[in-house]
Amino acid sequence: MNFKSTKLWLHAFEQRDGDQFETQRARLASQLLTMREKVEQLVSFIPVDCKDLTIHDITHLDALWEAAQQITGEKWELNPAEAFVFGAAVLIHDAGLTTLAYPKGKAALKASDKWQDLVAYHISTVQDEGKGPSKVELSAKDEADLLFTLLRELHAHQAESLCLQSWELEGKGSFYLIDDSELRAAFGETIGRIAASHHWDAERVHSELSSGKGGSPKLPAEWTINECKLGCLIRCADAAQVDRTRAPLTLYAALGPEGYARLHWEAQSKLNRPFLKDDAIHFTSSSSFLASEADAWWIAFDLASILEKELRASNAILTDIGEQTFAAQRVAGAEAPATFSRYVNTSKWRPIDATVRVTDPLRLARTLGGRNLYGASQVVPFRELIQNAADAIRARRALEGRGVDFGIINVSVEQHPSDDDMCVIHVDDNGIGMSERVLSTTLVDFGKSLWNSNLIRDEFPGLKAANVNNIGKFGIGFFSVFEIADKVQVVSKRYDAGVNEIRALDFRSLATRPILREANSEDLPRDISTRVTLSLPKATAQGLSPDGLLDEFIPQAYYRQRRFQDNKATLKQVIQGMCCFLDIELKFLDHRNGTTFSHTANIYEKNPDDFIAELPFLDHVSKGCRYFSAQKRLRPLTSENGDAFGRAALDIDCLLESRPQNPRGFISVGGIAASSSPRELRSKKGVHIPFFGVIEGKTERAARDISSTIAPDEVVNDWLVAQIKELDQDVLRTSEIMSIASFALTATDFEFDLPFAFHAGRVKSAPTIIEIVKPKTCVCVPVRWRYESWVEVVGYSSLRPEYFEASLSDDVLVLASGSERLLPDDKSKELKRTGGGRLELEDVLRSWQSSRALVEILNRSWSSTFTVTLKTKPVFSTRIASLSGERWVVEFEKVSA
Repeated sequence: MNFKSTKLWLHAFEQRDGDQFETQRARLASQLLTMREKVEQLVSFIPVDCKDLTIHDITHLDALWEAAQQITGEKWELNPAEAFVFGAAVLIHDAGLTTLAYPKGKAALKASDKWQDLVAYHISTVQDEGKGPSKVELSAKDEADLLFTLLRELHAHQAESLCLQSWELEGKGSFYLIDDSELRAAFGETIGRIAASHHWDAERVHSELSSGKGGSPKLPAEWTINECKLGCLIRCADAAQVDRTRAPLTLYAALGPEGYARLHWEAQSKLNRPFLKDDAIHFTSSSSFLASEADAWWIAFDLASILEKELRASNAILTDIGEQTFAAQRVAGAEAPATFSRYVNTSKWRPIDATVRVTDPLRLARTLGGRNLYGASQVVPFRELIQNAADAIRARRALEGRGVDFGIINVSVEQHPSDDDMCVIHVDDNGIGMSERVLSTTLVDFGKSLWNSNLIRDEFPGLKAANVNNIGKFGIGFFSVFEIADKVQVVSKRYDAGVNEIRALDFRSLATRPILREANSEDLPRDISTRVTLSLPKATAQGLSPDGLLDEFIPQAYYRQRRFQDNKATLKQVIQGMCCFLDIELKFLDHRNGTTFSHTANIYEKNPDDFIAELPFLDHVSKGCRYFSAQKRLRPLTSENGDAFGRAALDIDCLLESRPQNPRGFISVGGIAASSSPRELRSKKGVHIPFFGVIEGKTERAARDISSTIAPDEVVNDWLVAQIKELDQDVLRTSEIMSIASFALTATDFEFDLPFAFHAGRVKSAPTIIEIVKPKTCVCVPVRWRYESWVEVVGYSSLRPEYFEASLSDDVLVLASGSERLLPDDKSKELKRTGGGRLELEDVLRSWQSSRALVEILNRSWSSTFTVTLKTKPVFSTRIASLSGERWVVEFEKVSA
């Protein structure tokens, strides 16, 4: 027990002649040593739950007395009560790293909200990285790693209660770490607070720990406790106690730690015990770090840097509270890696601090937070604010078990109180709100999202495990508001806090530091948790993005084709279209002119006409569309368990006109219509499905310019089959129905009884054609030459009268549509000159859309491959001279096994 020879221990507990307080000293020392015996057993189980940690047993706890002595020097003293509190805090500060330190142990920990949050975060990470299926099972290693993480997060907090916590022994009652009930009552909370403070930041130590606290009535009155002083001592001693004794080589080899833990073992296994020289703690190494050990050397440098930071902060606190500072003021060489390498040596390499860093965060936010990331769009800032509000409301729904009937977002426009050329826009929500800590950290930390940070687990335990479908995850969207407004104000409080906790964050511009101040109920409307206020020119709110706002929702080529000249939009139109699929009530009101609209949250039950009316600028693109009035065919995309993934109808116009773009279908990311183009919905067989309505999706890009749907293949397939079954064939031409049948055949596994191909004088369905083709060895489709270099497949809509009047050969099929130009000019000339020849199937598929349906027929009919040939052969089965000769065809011939 070398700690008993330190000056700090001896001054506090050593017996001395004529000591009137000998009994009280002995009582404190005895209780501390008894507590040590109990804690020794407790911490011996840390390796069971945190197996890769360096040594955290009783030897580490004893060594903290010696580390504290080095830091304080010879002139620093603790009175007996302070020494007792310090020693007890040392004993329990890491005891929470074993599950035995928690009531009901591991079972209770795994039932906690924090455990569920960690599991949810792990699963979402695995899925985001594409490393696993949609359902992720935790392995034994995963569970061990998550338990390790949980204990690391909780152990400091758990230390607060350990001295007051009892352990039950069956048949023997309960026991405490401190046997003496008087000392436990007098110092239990204080010990716990000081032990926990080793994981606090220095500012919190200064503000929350007392610099003068009375002790037990059974002890001398002058034995008071300076919590702040002891908090500084334990954090510095803990940072300094890093050397080979905590990473013995034999144990290092036996355990074989992995990853980051391995680097800590490797680093500490080479460190000698730190020592004090003049005013500096010196780290030295027993041997040089090789280039292959560079990562471990940087761990050693980081450990020294941590101690340097703690010493400077603690000495500043001690000065502020009028206490003597430590003898150790700094760490030798910690100011630069090159200097530190003179103490902790390297061999044949030099440490250069080339860590990736942001030297100008404001410039980064200006560069990436606005135009360069999102483009010139003035829509993006409003999208980001509304989606932040939506995330906050969904989080509160999850925390309070509320349904979709809860939550509101208000967007309001007012005249600026002092500038006629300006207006003020408020975006309000009644979501979870933000505490002062969130306002001053994650909100202003560019690139850090609250939803993916550890802070969310501290602020709202259980929220991550609730699997809230939050949209924000990049932590940069808020900064887009500075593209349209210099003055921005955020007023907020947590939903469960009082008006005295309302805080306001005022931005005068992105280039200046914001001001965090106390606010009051006048700054935040009643029942609202967060208000964001923008001051911006009137022109921005009245006519947004005059150079192409419609591009946000409609492909430019399409609206130009339709000759839409008015490509301006009001803020009302933008927000209404953007939020068309938001499952949260949203109200818009322009107080200047009374313009208003109200979006309701019942997106799946809303009247179809009202639903379509909200879709972005749909009135522009609907003109001239034959089959647009398909409100009756709007259907949700729903799984067997009731999960819904959108509300849409098959876009017949787009399908029949074969447009490359789909301007009437929108992908919604968290309820916000995305501006990605093309907006693709694909069948389980990979076929593009044109739709109108809204399909729910996701995006992996901060700009949200590319998004993808999340509906499972089977859900899409069931919806598509139902859509085709519900078609009103009476309003369609035969060739159009055939085109839809070709699409259905390639997009689904369902065999529809729809006209598919013309054969032997009649239009027949795909199942019938399959049965006809099965016994045949070849089928062919007619083609014709326009010029020497232009050959095209003949489609049903362009058949000449003789195809209906004369008998066709039994192996001839005509599909809904032909090809405009089957082959390149040079290839066509060569084949016509030589009388035909083999074709590459890929070339045919690329130039003739309906050929995919024919190939599907052949694959279902023949269990073998086939060749494709351009040739001449009889097409009509007749004696009429003008028809009985050979004609050009594309023949698909079965290859014999």
